[in-house]
Amino acid sequence: MKELLRKYTALTLIFTTHNRELMHVFQHNVKEEGLVKGGHLIESDIQ
Repeated sequence: MKELLRKYTALTLIFTTHNRELMHVFQHNVKEEGLVKGGHLIESDIQ
């Protein structure tokens, strides 16, 4: 997915997951060449 985003700069990816491993791969606060990132991690406990 990252390679597609680098190749097609007009492409936008909206990514939602509960999988912590995938969240680690797509960290929004880590700069990567050729990628524009931004996002928010929302955590809440439902009681």
